[in-house]
Amino acid sequence: MRVLGIVGALIAITIHHSLCLQINIPLTANANKSRHSYLLAQPTTTNTDTIKHQHSTSSRQLALQALIETPKSKDLNPVTRLESTITFLQADKRDRAFARNLVSTTSRRLGQIDAVLSKCCDTYPPTGKFSSIVQACLRLGTAQILFLNTPSFAAVKETIDELKKSQKVPIPVPVIKFCNAVLRRVGREGEELLKETSLIQNLSPFLYDGLINAYGEEKTHQIVHQLMDDTSHSKVDLSINMYGLQGEEREQ
Repeated sequence: MRVLGIVGALIAITIHHSLCLQINIPLTANANKSRHSYLLAQPTTTNTDTIKHQHSTSSRQLALQALIETPKSKDLNPVTRLESTITFLQADKRDRAFARNLVSTTSRRLGQIDAVLSKCCDTYPPTGKFSSIVQACLRLGTAQILFLNTPSFAAVKETIDELKKSQKVPIPVPVIKFCNAVLRRVGREGEELLKETSLIQNLSPFLYDGLINAYGEEKTHQIVHQLMDDTSHSKVDLSINMYGLQGEEREQ
């Protein structure tokens, strides 16, 4: 039973981290409470001329907001928060894809991202009134620099621009300067600092301990490296139509 539980957890992680994942599930009260529930809504009518010229900016803003944890949304994973917003549903296909890639990559590499940031800041995670948005900003910028091959100057500039206009209450200038300085340091030293991290850091302690108990250290590391190998999942396209499954069950 323990092995089956671990295998199930691995399948869930593989599905959760696949960048090509498409799951069509109705958003219900129960789905809202799940960290692994997704909503893929049909595109709605929108003014594409208004959005088209704002591709990078609007996508980063969507991603930044999705990465901010609030008391009401902390039980949802960032991808669910992203895909549950009206702004995301009204964006065009290219904007949605870019925003989803930003959020998915940040979530997938969160352990390594936080490890790098902890070496670039005197205090991490950040504290204070704007700690949530500051942490989201730093994570988003670092993901672009280290894992999405975005030129550091572009990642820093675009991310800081989104920070400046992300809330109704203006972000204080010292906070903006702090984020700018940290991301610039990531741009200079991030690649070397990343070499000091481990893929294992992207797993929760609970899952890691379960894998160790079930498979031992050597096999666990092999499993994790396979799961985190982006090239091995580049052609995966998994779709689950819950409506279809329910229809088949009714016919039986």
